[in-house]
Amino acid sequence: MKELPFVRCVGIGTAVFQRIRKKAYDYRMICILCGDGIVEIDSRQYKTSKNQIYIINPGTEYRVCSEKNQKITVINFDTTYKFSHIKDPVLSVDTNMFENRFIISTENIKFLTDTVYEISYTDLDLFEEMYGIYLREDLDIELKNFMLSSKLAYILSKALDNKKNTDSLASLVYKYIIDNAYQKLTVERVAGKFNYSPSYIEKILRKNYNISFRQLITETRMKKAIWLLENTSLSCVEISSQLGFYSSQHFTQTFKKKYNKKPTDFR
Repeated sequence: MKELPFVRCVGIGTAVFQRIRKKAYDYRMICILCGDGIVEIDSRQYKTSKNQIYIINPGTEYRVCSEKNQKITVINFDTTYKFSHIKDPVLSVDTNMFENRFIISTENIKFLTDTVYEISYTDLDLFEEMYGIYLREDLDIELKNFMLSSKLAYILSKALDNKKNTDSLASLVYKYIIDNAYQKLTVERVAGKFNYSPSYIEKILRKNYNISFRQLITETRMKKAIWLLENTSLSCVEISSQLGFYSSQHFTQTFKKKYNKKPTDFR
């Protein structure tokens, strides 16, 4: 059991706002359960959204600025019992300032600290379960630590799996968008298909293909439009309908913006 991370503190807070940056004396994990806000790490700001995980290095200055509807959790853990002093109830956050600390110090996950990670929406319930376990007074410390550590190990493994599978996921998302670009496709629909947030879908497209969701849709439709214009006798109205545009006017405007020519110039 000592090989598992030792969970020292679990907290859940809403509308958390840090007025000043605080320096982490150990590792810190923050997961966004719902809502929007900002995490500032070493003066760099990151927009936060549901199911993202942030891991902060020791000695790093950070602060969290949440909107009123945002709910976050902070988890403290270590690989030993050296800092074992659980007190019920101890929260890692309150509505004004982070006051407590936590540890993630384990060699095999240190490389996680350079990136924002996401786990599936269905796994977010684990954080609520951990908080419930943390507050239970009928469990002795050893059993509580084991139960919390097991769930934490699972969460970390999912984050690691997502890191390893990002490139593969990007390829699947890219292909799915191209295959369905002629429908009325939205980034929310794609996100739902792959069980990730819309912001994460946008992120992996930009990271792996240097293109946004909307740009990829437009590029795919325009390439098909040129082929149809050059190889068929379909009218612009028929082409716009086939390619998923709202109207022939919308198709023509998009085409002219892209190529600085009218669709009929390709006939």
